[in-house]
Amino acid sequence: MAIYVKVKSLTYIILSLHKLMAGQISLTFYTLLQNLRTL
Repeated sequence: MAIYVKVKSLTYIILSLHKLMAGQISLTFYTLLQNLRTL
């Protein structure tokens, strides 16, 4: 049972990190698009 909980929390952490990174990438991409538009 303890192993299951560990795996579940690990999966949660990885998913959270993935969401955070995806958010950062899309934000950077959006900023880049805005900069290109102003040129």
